[in-house]
Amino acid sequence: MNPKTDFLITRPSVLRGISKIIDLGAVSSHKYNSSKNSEEADYRALKNDWLMTGKDMKDSLNEFKKENAEYVK
Repeated sequence: MNPKTDFLITRPSVLRGISKIIDLGAVSSHKYNSSKNSEEADYRALKNDWLMTGKDMKDSLNEFKKENAEYVK
């Protein structure tokens, strides 16, 4: 599972980039991933923040164990 989210940004693509070049009048709009309401958006963002915090802590602990294998069981 990849806990990183992109629900607050647009998803880039080659076609979107080409259309952006052609769209000199800035007529096209980008569709952002959206939530049903602000509470859901806050929930999703906060949940993702804590998932990433947990992942960072786990990665740090594993790196510490690797670097200090002689001291850690």
